[in-house]
Amino acid sequence: MSHERSDIALLRDTLAEHAATVVVPAELAGVVRERARHHLACRRALSAAAAVVAVVCCAVGVSLIGPSHREGRVTTNVALPDWPPRGTAVDDKAFVDAAMKAWDDASGQTHRLREVIFAGQEPVGPAALLLATDASGQLRLGGLVGDPAKHAAPTSLIEDKPVMAPLVAASLVHQKADYQPVLVLVTDPSVTSATWFASDGASGDCTFVDGVDILAFDDIADVPTSATLIEADGHGVQVPIG
Repeated sequence: MSHERSDIALLRDTLAEHAATVVVPAELAGVVRERARHHLACRRALSAAAAVVAVVCCAVGVSLIGPSHREGRVTTNVALPDWPPRGTAVDDKAFVDAAMKAWDDASGQTHRLREVIFAGQEPVGPAALLLATDASGQLRLGGLVGDPAKHAAPTSLIEDKPVMAPLVAASLVHQKADYQPVLVLVTDPSVTSATWFASDGASGDCTFVDGVDILAFDDIADVPTSATLIEADGHGVQVPIG
Protein backbone atom coordinates (compact mmCIF):
# COMPACT_ATOMS: atom_id res chain seq x y z
CA MET A 1 0.00 0.00 0.00
CA SER A 2 1.49 3.36 -1.05
CA HIS A 3 2.18 5.97 1.66
CA GLU A 4 2.17 8.82 -0.88
CA ARG A 5 -0.70 11.25 -0.55
CA SER A 6 -3.05 11.63 -3.45
CA ASP A 7 -2.78 14.67 -5.67
CA ILE A 8 -6.12 15.99 -4.34
CA ALA A 9 -5.00 15.74 -0.70
CA LEU A 10 -1.68 17.43 -1.55
CA LEU A 11 -3.45 20.29 -3.33
CA ARG A 12 -5.86 20.74 -0.41
CA ASP A 13 -3.07 20.94 2.16
CA THR A 14 -1.03 23.33 0.04
CA LEU A 15 -3.97 25.71 -0.39
CA ALA A 16 -4.72 25.58 3.33
CA GLU A 17 -1.10 26.51 4.16
CA HIS A 18 -1.22 29.51 1.84
CA ALA A 19 -4.65 30.61 3.09
CA ALA A 20 -3.34 30.75 6.65
CA THR A 21 -0.80 33.42 5.62
CA VAL A 22 -3.30 35.65 3.77
CA VAL A 23 -4.22 38.87 5.60
CA VAL A 24 -7.69 40.22 4.65
CA PRO A 25 -7.93 44.05 4.81
CA ALA A 26 -10.37 45.24 7.46
CA GLU A 27 -12.56 47.14 4.96
CA LEU A 28 -12.88 44.04 2.75
CA ALA A 29 -13.72 41.81 5.70
CA GLY A 30 -16.58 44.17 6.60
CA VAL A 31 -17.96 43.94 3.07
CA VAL A 32 -17.84 40.15 3.15
CA ARG A 33 -19.64 40.02 6.51
CA GLU A 34 -22.32 42.45 5.30
CA ARG A 35 -22.96 40.41 2.18
CA ALA A 36 -23.22 37.24 4.25
CA ARG A 37 -25.81 38.89 6.52
CA HIS A 38 -27.76 40.12 3.47
CA HIS A 39 -27.75 36.63 1.94
CA LEU A 40 -29.05 35.10 5.18
CA ALA A 41 -31.82 37.71 5.46
CA CYS A 42 -32.90 37.00 1.87
CA ARG A 43 -33.07 33.27 2.56
CA ARG A 44 -35.23 33.86 5.65
CA ALA A 45 -37.57 36.18 3.72
CA LEU A 46 -37.98 33.65 0.93
CA SER A 47 -38.77 30.92 3.46
CA ALA A 48 -41.44 33.09 5.07
CA ALA A 49 -42.94 33.97 1.67
CA ALA A 50 -43.06 30.31 0.72
CA ALA A 51 -44.96 29.54 3.92
CA VAL A 52 -47.52 32.27 3.14
CA VAL A 53 -47.99 30.99 -0.42
CA ALA A 54 -48.55 27.48 0.91
CA VAL A 55 -51.29 28.71 3.26
CA VAL A 56 -53.00 30.69 0.49
CA CYS A 57 -52.87 27.76 -1.93
CA CYS A 58 -54.47 25.51 0.66
CA ALA A 59 -57.32 28.02 1.05
CA VAL A 60 -58.09 28.38 -2.69
CA GLY A 61 -61.31 26.69 -3.78
CA VAL A 62 -63.06 26.65 -0.41
CA SER A 63 -66.50 28.20 -0.70
CA LEU A 64 -68.14 29.36 2.52
CA ILE A 65 -71.86 28.82 2.50
CA GLY A 66 -73.80 31.86 3.60
CA PRO A 67 -77.30 32.62 2.22
CA SER A 68 -80.01 30.10 2.99
CA HIS A 69 -80.60 29.29 -0.69
CA ARG A 70 -77.22 27.54 -0.79
CA GLU A 71 -77.29 23.93 0.36
CA GLY A 72 -74.44 21.63 1.31
CA ARG A 73 -70.76 22.32 1.79
CA VAL A 74 -68.44 21.54 -1.10
CA THR A 75 -65.16 22.67 -2.60
CA THR A 76 -65.19 24.18 -6.08
CA ASN A 77 -62.48 25.88 -8.08
CA VAL A 78 -64.92 28.49 -9.42
CA ALA A 79 -66.03 31.32 -7.16
CA LEU A 80 -69.78 31.51 -6.65
CA PRO A 81 -71.39 34.84 -7.56
CA ASP A 82 -72.46 36.87 -4.56
CA TRP A 83 -75.86 37.61 -6.07
CA PRO A 84 -79.28 37.57 -4.43
CA PRO A 85 -81.81 35.19 -6.01
CA ARG A 86 -84.17 37.03 -8.37
CA GLY A 87 -87.66 36.34 -9.72
CA THR A 88 -91.20 36.17 -8.39
CA ALA A 89 -90.89 32.50 -7.34
CA VAL A 90 -87.58 32.49 -5.44
CA ASP A 91 -89.46 32.00 -2.16
CA ASP A 92 -91.75 29.33 -3.62
CA LYS A 93 -90.12 26.15 -2.27
CA ALA A 94 -92.32 23.83 -4.34
CA PHE A 95 -91.43 25.73 -7.53
CA VAL A 96 -87.67 25.65 -6.86
CA ASP A 97 -87.67 22.04 -5.61
CA ALA A 98 -89.56 20.87 -8.70
CA ALA A 99 -87.06 22.60 -10.98
CA MET A 100 -84.12 21.11 -9.10
CA LYS A 101 -85.63 17.62 -9.15
CA ALA A 102 -86.22 17.91 -12.89
CA TRP A 103 -82.56 18.80 -13.36
CA ASP A 104 -81.46 15.85 -11.22
CA ASP A 105 -83.75 13.47 -13.13
CA ALA A 106 -82.68 14.71 -16.56
CA SER A 107 -78.97 14.43 -15.74
CA GLY A 108 -79.23 11.19 -13.78
CA GLN A 109 -77.45 12.54 -10.71
CA THR A 110 -78.14 14.48 -7.54
CA HIS A 111 -76.71 17.99 -7.55
CA ARG A 112 -75.35 19.76 -4.48
CA LEU A 113 -74.70 23.36 -3.47
CA ARG A 114 -77.95 24.47 -5.04
CA GLU A 115 -78.22 28.18 -5.68
CA VAL A 116 -81.11 30.01 -7.31
CA ILE A 117 -80.12 32.64 -9.87
CA PHE A 118 -83.64 33.24 -11.19
CA ALA A 119 -87.03 31.64 -10.57
CA GLY A 120 -90.27 33.10 -11.82
CA GLN A 121 -92.84 33.58 -14.54
CA GLU A 122 -91.88 35.27 -17.79
CA PRO A 123 -93.99 35.94 -20.91
CA VAL A 124 -93.56 32.39 -22.25
CA GLY A 125 -94.13 30.66 -18.91
CA PRO A 126 -92.21 29.57 -15.80
CA ALA A 127 -88.41 29.57 -15.92
CA ALA A 128 -85.50 28.90 -13.58
CA LEU A 129 -81.75 29.43 -13.71
CA LEU A 130 -79.89 27.36 -11.13
CA LEU A 131 -76.30 26.81 -10.09
CA ALA A 132 -75.22 23.51 -8.57
CA THR A 133 -72.29 21.12 -8.38
CA ASP A 134 -72.42 17.70 -9.98
CA ALA A 135 -71.07 14.44 -8.52
CA SER A 136 -67.49 15.37 -9.45
CA GLY A 137 -67.71 18.81 -7.78
CA GLN A 138 -67.92 20.67 -11.10
CA LEU A 139 -70.05 23.82 -10.90
CA ARG A 140 -72.84 23.78 -13.50
CA LEU A 141 -75.56 26.13 -14.74
CA GLY A 142 -78.98 24.67 -15.38
CA GLY A 143 -81.83 26.35 -17.24
CA LEU A 144 -85.36 25.00 -17.03
CA VAL A 145 -88.70 26.10 -18.47
CA GLY A 146 -92.32 25.05 -18.09
CA ASP A 147 -95.60 24.98 -19.96
CA PRO A 148 -96.91 28.53 -20.49
CA ALA A 149 -100.51 27.30 -20.43
CA LYS A 150 -100.25 25.60 -17.05
CA HIS A 151 -98.05 28.19 -15.31
CA ALA A 152 -96.64 25.41 -13.17
CA ALA A 153 -93.02 24.83 -12.17
CA PRO A 154 -90.33 24.65 -14.87
CA THR A 155 -89.54 20.97 -15.41
CA SER A 156 -88.04 20.88 -18.93
CA LEU A 157 -84.24 21.12 -18.92
CA ILE A 158 -83.00 23.22 -21.86
CA GLU A 159 -79.55 24.23 -20.55
CA ASP A 160 -76.94 22.26 -18.62
CA LYS A 161 -73.36 23.40 -18.98
CA PRO A 162 -70.21 23.61 -16.85
CA VAL A 163 -69.17 26.94 -15.36
CA MET A 164 -65.41 27.21 -15.95
CA ALA A 165 -64.87 30.82 -14.79
CA PRO A 166 -66.50 33.22 -12.32
CA LEU A 167 -70.02 33.91 -13.58
CA VAL A 168 -70.63 37.40 -15.00
CA ALA A 169 -74.11 36.78 -16.38
CA ALA A 170 -76.56 33.91 -16.81
CA SER A 171 -79.02 33.65 -19.68
CA LEU A 172 -81.90 31.48 -20.81
CA VAL A 173 -83.64 31.51 -24.19
CA HIS A 174 -87.22 30.25 -23.95
CA GLN A 175 -88.92 29.31 -27.20
CA LYS A 176 -92.40 27.86 -27.53
CA ALA A 177 -94.68 27.37 -30.52
CA ASP A 178 -97.14 30.24 -30.98
CA TYR A 179 -95.09 32.41 -28.62
CA GLN A 180 -92.34 34.92 -29.21
CA PRO A 181 -88.91 33.67 -28.11
CA VAL A 182 -87.87 35.24 -24.84
CA LEU A 183 -84.42 35.97 -23.46
CA VAL A 184 -83.93 36.06 -19.69
CA LEU A 185 -80.64 37.77 -18.83
CA VAL A 186 -79.48 37.91 -15.20
CA THR A 187 -76.35 39.57 -13.84
CA ASP A 188 -75.05 41.44 -10.81
CA PRO A 189 -77.65 43.89 -9.44
CA SER A 190 -75.15 46.75 -9.83
CA VAL A 191 -75.33 46.44 -13.63
CA THR A 192 -77.95 48.83 -14.97
CA SER A 193 -77.58 48.62 -18.75
CA ALA A 194 -76.13 46.59 -21.61
CA THR A 195 -76.01 46.41 -25.38
CA TRP A 196 -76.92 43.12 -27.02
CA PHE A 197 -75.67 41.88 -30.39
CA ALA A 198 -77.29 39.34 -32.73
CA SER A 199 -75.54 37.15 -35.29
CA ASP A 200 -77.08 39.14 -38.16
CA GLY A 201 -75.41 42.34 -36.95
CA ALA A 202 -78.47 43.77 -35.21
CA SER A 203 -78.07 45.29 -31.76
CA GLY A 204 -80.20 46.81 -29.04
CA ASP A 205 -80.27 47.96 -25.46
CA CYS A 206 -81.00 46.10 -22.24
CA THR A 207 -82.41 47.89 -19.23
CA PHE A 208 -81.92 45.94 -16.03
CA VAL A 209 -84.11 46.09 -12.96
CA ASP A 210 -82.28 44.54 -10.02
CA GLY A 211 -79.89 42.93 -12.49
CA VAL A 212 -82.61 41.22 -14.57
CA ASP A 213 -83.90 41.97 -18.07
CA ILE A 214 -86.47 39.93 -20.02
CA LEU A 215 -86.67 40.60 -23.76
CA ALA A 216 -89.04 39.21 -26.40
CA PHE A 217 -88.06 38.85 -30.07
CA ASP A 218 -90.01 38.25 -33.27
CA ASP A 219 -87.98 35.21 -34.31
CA ILE A 220 -85.42 32.86 -32.77
CA ALA A 221 -82.89 34.12 -35.32
CA ASP A 222 -83.19 37.58 -33.80
CA VAL A 223 -82.17 36.46 -30.30
CA PRO A 224 -78.78 37.95 -29.31
CA THR A 225 -75.64 35.85 -29.17
CA SER A 226 -73.69 38.22 -26.91
CA ALA A 227 -74.04 41.35 -24.83
CA THR A 228 -71.76 44.03 -23.42
CA LEU A 229 -72.67 44.77 -19.82
CA ILE A 230 -71.98 48.23 -18.44
CA GLU A 231 -70.80 47.84 -14.85
CA ALA A 232 -71.20 50.38 -12.05
CA ASP A 233 -67.69 51.79 -12.66
CA GLY A 234 -68.48 52.39 -16.34
CA HIS A 235 -66.44 49.50 -17.70
CA GLY A 236 -67.94 47.22 -20.35
CA VAL A 237 -67.77 43.40 -20.10
CA GLN A 238 -68.74 41.21 -23.05
CA VAL A 239 -70.57 37.98 -22.26
CA PRO A 240 -71.96 35.20 -24.47
CA ILE A 241 -75.69 34.47 -24.55
CA GLY A 242 -77.11 31.00 -24.84
